[in-house]
Amino acid sequence: VLHPYRVVTSQTHQIAVTSYTQRRFKCNNGWCQDIMNAALLGLTDDVMSQVIERAKTAPAEGYRFDGFMPHFQDYEPSSDHLSNMNTALQWMLLQGDSNDDIVLFPAWPCKLWNIDFKVRGPLNTTVEGNFVDGKLLSLVVTPVSRTKNVKFGGCVTEVNPIQ
Repeated sequence: VLHPYRVVTSQTHQIAVTSYTQRRFKCNNGWCQDIMNAALLGLTDDVMSQVIERAKTAPAEGYRFDGFMPHFQDYEPSSDHLSNMNTALQWMLLQGDSNDDIVLFPAWPCKLWNIDFKVRGPLNTTVEGNFVDGKLLSLVVTPVSRTKNVKFGGCVTEVNPIQ
């Protein structure tokens, strides 16, 4: 078993994917980390379906805010259910690697989801952009010196950043 998946390299990626797909206990609620692991491994279809499933969870009854989820493992309201989904969404969009590079769209469902984003990356980097209908329309990297460290996952092969 290769965990945490954040330390997986190109040489161990297939072993990590096999470990993930053959795990004994599959879980997509509460504090379970399958959703985040799928994002880190770049398993777009798997993480996308888990995000959708979590987003459809009805809120816990009797609470003032809809963001309170029913308990799954311990107590109500669950603060883990949606926070793990949010973390997975960010890792679908942006991941830092061991070389201080930033990988955009490593597990993003490029043909299905549009996004306007502004997220934080490693080394105090902010990345913001607009991705519509499979095209990256804008990209701003702050500080500008970090632009050279931005790599692209399956959605985009190149872009001329707008600064």
